Amino acid sequence: MLIDRVSSASGLVSIASARSILAGLKDADADVLGVSAVLVASAGSIGTSADFLQTDLSQAGGGALSATATGDVNLSETADDFLAGAVSSTGGVIRASSAAGIVNASGSGVNFYGLYIRLSASSLVASGNRLAYEQAKKFS
Repeated sequence: MLIDRVSSASGLVSIASARSILAGLKDADADVLGVSAVLVASAGSIGTSADFLQTDLSQAGGGALSATATGDVNLSETADDFLAGAVSSTGGVIRASSAAGIVNASGSGVNFYGLYIRLSASSLVASGNRLAYEQAKKFS
């Protein structure tokens, strides 16, 4: 599924695809805008390593970004802190970035679950809630 701009001014953006969720345009603008977002790629990836899916989630609304994919998860917050809910990949790399910080927006539980996790931000802290991650085990 290719998306250019999906937004909700006051609520949840929910996107589910039987395959991948990818940015339709290779630009600097956010692809997903809202308070919170839930992204599910049942048999594919979210974004690519060359073109992250970009978000702009509200900092004032208590929102969070949750994403699940069987392949890679590539997400970038364009405006403020990356609000990490539960981000998971059962078979790929998780890459999350923000020019600001990456914060635990869920308060509890694991924020990142995957085989490989790469976080890039100016800070990886939150007020009182540490980021939690768990590395998945790959079975042959």
